[in-house]
Amino acid sequence: MKGELGKTEAALKVHFIELDSISSASDAAPLTDKAYATFRDWREAQCKMVEASYASGSGSGQGYLNCMIEMTNEQISRLNSLMGVKGGEK
Repeated sequence: MKGELGKTEAALKVHFIELDSISSASDAAPLTDKAYATFRDWREAQCKMVEASYASGSGSGQGYLNCMIEMTNEQISRLNSLMGVKGGEK
C-alpha cells in the first residue's frame, strides 16, 4: 500500500503544481509535503492505539496491520477525490 500511496501523493502534487500555475493562489503544492507527513504521523498513532486496544496481545499485530491498510486506502481515496478521480480510475 505504501507504494500506491506514494504514487497518489506524487500525482496530487503534480496536479497542485499545475493548479498553482493557473491560479492566483500558489500555496496548494507547498502544503502537500506537510500534509503527507502529518497524515503518516497521525495514522501511526491511530494504529498504535488500535494495537494497544488488544489488551491481551492476541491479534494486536493483525489489528495494527488492518488499521494501516484501511487508513492508507482511505487516504488514497481522499487524495484521488482532490484530483477529481472517481473509484478506481486514474
